[in-house]
Amino acid sequence: GAGTMAFLVGVAFRDGDVLITRQYLLREPSEEKALLYCLLEDLESHPMLVTFNGKSYDLSVLESRMVICRFLEPTTCRLKLRPHLDLLHLSRNLHRGRWEDTRLGTLERKLLGFHRHDDLPGSLVPSTWFHYLCSRDPKPLSEAVRHNLHDVWSMVVLADHLLQSAESVTLPSMPPCVRANLGYLYVRRHEYESAIEALRPALTMDWDDKASERRALDSLAIAARRVHDPQTELSALRRLRCDFPGDVDVLTRLAIACERRAKDIESALSAAQEAHRLEPTPSSRARLERLERKRLRRQSLAC
Repeated sequence: GAGTMAFLVGVAFRDGDVLITRQYLLREPSEEKALLYCLLEDLESHPMLVTFNGKSYDLSVLESRMVICRFLEPTTCRLKLRPHLDLLHLSRNLHRGRWEDTRLGTLERKLLGFHRHDDLPGSLVPSTWFHYLCSRDPKPLSEAVRHNLHDVWSMVVLADHLLQSAESVTLPSMPPCVRANLGYLYVRRHEYESAIEALRPALTMDWDDKASERRALDSLAIAARRVHDPQTELSALRRLRCDFPGDVDVLTRLAIACERRAKDIESALSAAQEAHRLEPTPSSRARLERLERKRLRRQSLAC
């Protein structure tokens, strides 16, 4: 009742062009060892795991039950350490900000075009099993089994869709929000070349979502700086300055990039002056004074 026993487990795997789907259901709590034995055989044959929120919940429950039932020792039961793609986290990373949440049901409707009809809410699934144990009435439990089956099939389609989205960075049809999120994810993973490839179109796009625009251009500037591409970095910072006037952080970064990478003292001084006017600080004054000295020195050398 507290989620400590997995009474229904669905798995799917590919065999050539065929998708094999299996569902293991406990008719009695005493059958738990049989369920775990069959499931462990599937996991040994297919070690790469794909789940939806499995890292946080499913694998923890299964690890505990396999240890309790003495199939594995606590030191060897490490399902969480297997190669694992949790679609919940990838969905959040790619589609953050597009909809109200990234639950599986939302992704089915908004992303996959799949609408469940008369579906049993997930919160009621455990109660159908308790009802079956008490009454032996299988009808409510059959709705839980169908709900589980749709979950498994949705994960198969969702995994393909998410991976294709991550690989289609050059397609102009990619939603701007997804492009911004993907570029930000690449930067977090230190894959700067991939981030630049995904975000370079952001320089010429028309943005309706200012938050996504800021994230995209900011990530592009960071990635370009990491790979020593000053032209792209300056283009991103100048677009940010144009679309977000009065942003002191953008002005400061632009002044630093113009001074250190482009050696453009006049542009650096202009950005530094505007930043100091909007938010005067000791560091902004020191930068402004240093740039003014550099400009005077260059003017005297030119004479």
